[in-house]
Amino acid sequence: MSEEKELTARSHAYLFGVIAKEVIDAYGEQGVEAIAKGVNIYGRQRGKRMAQRTLADGLEPSALNYVAYGEWSAKPGEMDFSIPAKNPDVQFWIKKCPWHDVWQENNFMEKYGHLYCKYVDIALAQGYNPALQFDILSNRGQGDEVCDMRLRGANATEQNEAELAARMEKLGSKAKMPWVYHCAHLYKTMWEVIVASFGYAGLELMQKALYAFGASNGQEAAESILKLMEIDYNAIPPYAGING
Repeated sequence: MSEEKELTARSHAYLFGVIAKEVIDAYGEQGVEAIAKGVNIYGRQRGKRMAQRTLADGLEPSALNYVAYGEWSAKPGEMDFSIPAKNPDVQFWIKKCPWHDVWQENNFMEKYGHLYCKYVDIALAQGYNPALQFDILSNRGQGDEVCDMRLRGANATEQNEAELAARMEKLGSKAKMPWVYHCAHLYKTMWEVIVASFGYAGLELMQKALYAFGASNGQEAAESILKLMEIDYNAIPPYAGING
């Protein structure tokens, strides 16, 4: 899957920010509800794809495999992220991320950006395996110093952790998708929800958001998103598998 212009996690963050700003500024609380709905659908679709790859490799969509099959990686220096514990729960500890940085830089956080943080990770876990429980104990998007999130019930042993590390090394980047894919997925999902909610006015808002994105990230970047609008984001693209 080629990219006319490289997109990054920061591009994804900015795209969400301008979409949420257009919709919420126009529709207030109704806009908030539509954005929240879109984020939940988007997150569940990503989680579902993670599960599809996990099952294709003959594995169970467990709490530990959730860690292995994430679809994205940030550039060096963009994240301050750790997993300090996997027993009894997988603990995700985040002190820095490109979403928070971009939203702070553009004054998107307070009214718009925090809605992504509030819903996306819970939706991801639900999409991956509805039996998993994902809790957010603190959230930088809502004013906390760190994001402290827990995927409950991993109960990892030393052997489990060693197996996970070996699996992740073998998997490498095979389950990762480029940022143009993630941006297009976000835009398509939000487009569908916003247009369904607000009709032609919603369509105009989504066009304005993409224009704003192009003005900041380049017209080629905006066009690269439109080229991937026909993809079915409920299903994984061709996947060679962990042994492929």
